[in-house]
This record gives sequence, C-alpha cells and structure tokens, in this order.
Amino acid sequence: MASLCVKVDKIRAQDAKMALLEHDLLDEDREPLHEGNSIYFAVLDGSEPEVKSILNVEFQFVTGKCPPSRKHRKGNLATLLSNVIPRDLAALIPRAFNIIGEIAILELSEQLAGYKNVIAEKLRELHPSLKAVYVKRSERAGEFRTSELDLAWGQDDPVTTHAENECKFRVDVKNAFFDPRLTHEHARIIDIVTDRARERGTLDVLDLFCGVGPFVIPLAKNPGVRSWAVDLNPRAIELLEANLKLNKIDPARVKCHAMDAKEFLERPDLDSRPPRLFDAIILNLPRKAHEFLQACHGRARPGTILFWYTIAQDFFDGKFMAGKPPVALIETLHGLEKSSEENEINELCPRGLEIVQEMGYAIKQITRVKPFSPYKYIYCFELQP
Repeated sequence: MASLCVKVDKIRAQDAKMALLEHDLLDEDREPLHEGNSIYFAVLDGSEPEVKSILNVEFQFVTGKCPPSRKHRKGNLATLLSNVIPRDLAALIPRAFNIIGEIAILELSEQLAGYKNVIAEKLRELHPSLKAVYVKRSERAGEFRTSELDLAWGQDDPVTTHAENECKFRVDVKNAFFDPRLTHEHARIIDIVTDRARERGTLDVLDLFCGVGPFVIPLAKNPGVRSWAVDLNPRAIELLEANLKLNKIDPARVKCHAMDAKEFLERPDLDSRPPRLFDAIILNLPRKAHEFLQACHGRARPGTILFWYTIAQDFFDGKFMAGKPPVALIETLHGLEKSSEENEINELCPRGLEIVQEMGYAIKQITRVKPFSPYKYIYCFELQP
C-alpha cells in the first residue's frame, strides 16, 4: 500500500493541495488527515523529486499517516487500465498529464502508442468534461515553443478556454505556448509584482515572451500596473488580445507587440523617446533567456527586478534558495557530475551567470520552478542592478 505523505501547516493546506492536484501527485485513494495545526496529504510513492519542485510552502515528508479513502472513487488512470494494458507495460502508463480547459494532452511511450485510443477513453471516464484528448508526437520546439499533437479522441479543435489565477484564457494548444503546470509560478510572480505596485503606486512591467498572457492579464487587473507584452508568435498575440476582452481589461493598459524580443529592446521609438524603462522584466524562455539579459540592462531602472528563467542541474534542496554571487554558483554548477555526458543544457545557466556577473547584477533569490529532465530543473533567478 502507498504510504508517502506530506505534512503542511493548515494555514497553507489549500495552496499545497491545489499544487498537488494540478501536478497529479495527490494520492486520491487515501484521505487527508488533520492533526493539531497540521494537515497530511497522501502523495504517490516515488514522487519526492516532483513534490519538492512544485510545493512553495514549508512541508515535511512522513509515511503511514493517511488512511485509505472511505469514498467511492473511480480510481486513477492506471487502475482503470489494469485489465486492458499488458501487465509488463503497466509501469509506463502516464501518472501525470496536462489538462488545459476541455483538452487533455498525454505523453505516451512508444510501447503504449498502439493503446492511445483506449487510454483516451479511460481518461474521459476520469474527466467527463473533456472535448478532446491529444497525444504529444514531439517535445516543444521551434521559435514558438509548440508541440506536434495527434488526436486520440474527440473534436480536432485545439482552441479551448482555461481558467487560472481568477482569469480566463483562450488557448490554442497546437499553435501557441501554454503550460498549465506553471499556474503557481505565474501566481508567485504576480504576487511579487503586485506588492511592488502597492509600495510604489505605479509599476511598468515588460513580459518579453508573453504567450497568451498568463502573467500580464492578471497583472493588468491592478490599476497600478501597466504592461508591455512581446512575443514572436503572432498567434499568441492574437489570443492575448482576445483574452484582454474576455477578462474585460482595457486594451490601452497592455501594449501588445508581435515581434522579436531583441528588436523590441533595441527600438526606442516603439512607445516612447527616450526608451521606456521598466520596473519589472519577465524572461520566461528557459533555453534562451540568457541571450536577452544584456539587452534588458538598457531598459531597467535602478531597483528593477528581472525574473530570469533558465535550466540547470539540481544544485540545492527545496523550493527556494537565497541569492549568492554568480561566480560561486558557476563553480557549483561546473562541479556537478550527475550527468556524465556532455550536454549543452548544462551550460545554459553558467553562461547566463557570466552575463549577470558582467552586468554587476545581484541575485536576490532562486526558485526551483519544475522538473525539466532527470537531475535538471527550470529555475527562476530574481536579479536586481
């Protein structure tokens, strides 16, 4: 019987539960347990790395606390497929999958490809509101960070409406980047920027790889925040503009640009002369964001905060780490030997840290955002001049 649990303070229990549900890590065959000022949630055995990467509340791992559920449940995908998928393939059944609005997106191994239709049918039993189930044929790639998807069931219509952080978003799962697993990271940045807006009265925010607007739409609800949204993908900007209307936001409060981020940063005549300076800049393009750091320097005010996303090997435990000098972090990353093969991904973060060092920026905090691959995570570095 599964036995792993996380113990959290009851004040933060809802945040923890939502994060676990969102990442399909909650073991719904066992009941949460209340004990004093703490609540225990059952999580799937073997999920420790994923739990560490997504929980942004203090917690402890414990075992054996949560009893079996007394409620009638449909089960999970693996149990529903237990009589369909050969036993030797059972371990390959996906434990987690993305649901965006009314669309589910599965990642299947080659061995399970022939079972995609029956897997989709069982997924519909768990989530009756789905209108389509797609299977990923490729990882996200190309300038627009999109995946090739094959329809396994339902309507071949990739556009849906997804709710997140008290906003609604029109999303095109085939033609514009959107990651529902970043909900809590979006909320974290929104809270930081909103608090700064309250302190200063007004705040100008630049989101250089904005997608359909999961950062700028919620921020635009704050009357003290003005946003500039840039994305190379014209489909993403089209959806962003639709999302402004969907959320009843004055389009004058979000300036949208379908263009290359470097071109935007280097063109002072787009919105103002001299070039507009920003109080917060978001660079959520983990594979390439470091290439834009230097250009952002000319658009930053004293005290500006830059949210730089990158990929690095696992170099600290937990969700957050206080900032250190870039040179020390470079030495730490170069000293890791968890991946013996040469991998270009390993050098992304050190290259960016060298640029941070040259710019003279301080690292205020590092946040582990989510897993990228074995021993590697996406991180957010909060930088200030």
